[in-house]
Amino acid sequence: MSTSRVAVVTGSNKGIGLAIVQALCKQFQGDVYITSRDIGRGQEAVASLNSEGLKPMFHQLDIDDLNSITTAAAFFKEKYGGVDILINNAGIAFKVADTTPFAVQAEVTLKTNFFATRDMLSQFLPIIKAGGRVVNVSSFVSVYALNKCSPALQQRFRSEDITEEELGGLMQKFIDDTRKGEHKQAGWPDTAYGVSKIGLTTLSMILARRLFKERPNDGILLNACCPGWVRTDMAGPKAPKSPDEGAVTPVYLALLPPRATEPHGKFVSEKEVQTCGRGQEAVASLASEGLKAMFHQLDIDDLNSITTAAAFFKEKYGGVDVLINNAGIAFGVADSTPFAVQAEVTLKTNFFATRDMLTQFLPIIKAGGRVVNVSSFVGARTLNQCSPALQQRFRSEDIPEEELVELMQEFVNKAKKGEHTQAGWPDTAYGVSKTGLTTLSMILARHLSKERPNDGILLNAGCPGWVRTDMAGSNATRSPEEGAANLVYLALLPPGATEPHGKFVSDKEVQPW
Repeated sequence: MSTSRVAVVTGSNKGIGLAIVQALCKQFQGDVYITSRDIGRGQEAVASLNSEGLKPMFHQLDIDDLNSITTAAAFFKEKYGGVDILINNAGIAFKVADTTPFAVQAEVTLKTNFFATRDMLSQFLPIIKAGGRVVNVSSFVSVYALNKCSPALQQRFRSEDITEEELGGLMQKFIDDTRKGEHKQAGWPDTAYGVSKIGLTTLSMILARRLFKERPNDGILLNACCPGWVRTDMAGPKAPKSPDEGAVTPVYLALLPPRATEPHGKFVSEKEVQTCGRGQEAVASLASEGLKAMFHQLDIDDLNSITTAAAFFKEKYGGVDVLINNAGIAFGVADSTPFAVQAEVTLKTNFFATRDMLTQFLPIIKAGGRVVNVSSFVGARTLNQCSPALQQRFRSEDIPEEELVELMQEFVNKAKKGEHTQAGWPDTAYGVSKTGLTTLSMILARHLSKERPNDGILLNAGCPGWVRTDMAGSNATRSPEEGAANLVYLALLPPGATEPHGKFVSDKEVQPW
């Protein structure tokens, strides 16, 4: 058995893969293997690097063939005792102008980019040596595609409890939905390549969590990465990056130093973890106007993210002066997602996650602070559609937070049983979530008046109106700037003001509840 370290790169007879091998030959102390389906092309790639004084090795490997994968894994296990670096680069993409039926594109693309790569990981992860590095070459297209998925799909892909089995089922569902011509109605975007890379990035996170649990002391780091838009046969000649430039991030991850603990289970681009790309883009857009916004990553659906953010603001600023809870979701009117799913997903973010925000942040709101919960007139309209008994409870000044939480969970449970209308609930998950948020605002305002009577904190729910956004659509009557006016008014209520507090406010006026 060889005592050399070994690196394996799939799909590496050309393009980014060959550039990765070239860089590893120069920087990695060990044997580096080119692998490809076609033996002749693989040997040609070896010869091309030999002419540069580099000495890569070759092993045939077709990731679409499970026998080929198991044969290769057995070879590296026998010869090297395992693998030190595995870079899953092999992948395919149909051209934009390709006339192949979309259902065929979906099946073929996911077969290689997701299912075959999963086979690679299933066979090779058990032989990754302690201190090993695994890099799955994904794409920023996955981020764009994920943002075009339905809220329910986004929630599952981003969930830390999604299993490999569930993910495999979702990828197969996309294929099945395309065969029926129903993928758009089912909440999928119109890009097979993008969905395949959503799957690969999500799989990377799942497997990283598994490695951390099952091999906690082995120091293996597994990540997904984006090489950028690279000039290859697949991406075309107009791409801005050369293959050598595209190889930089995959090689960086492959050569993370011994005993490094991060990144692990992340999506990395330009050597940086991409958990907040859109936030940084927003900062840049305001900077172009001469404004100086700052950024902190915060996912309100993740309690750890909330507590981390609260600790940051507590440590850096001693607390928060203005908190505006604007994050929220809504399903489109024509969305075919089952109502029970819509109810659970919508209330998870719009009520329960916002409540988590308030639970963690209210204790650090400074004296004179302002808290604004972005609700909606839909919440008020929905309240009027509830049964008299429900209306009475939501409007009661003695309803405790615990009872409100139980009511919100009851709605979700009734929706799952198909019994929500019989139980007095209206047929709108978004509306119920906003009824809950406005009621919660009133409850918490009463708490503040009782527990911090001298601090002058004002907490209200505000309606921005019907605003032209991705969520509300282009037919809405207000611009985002017009929608912001009422919320900013509440956030900037002058020092010494005592009202409004615990109210539902629209167009700068208190509305009846």
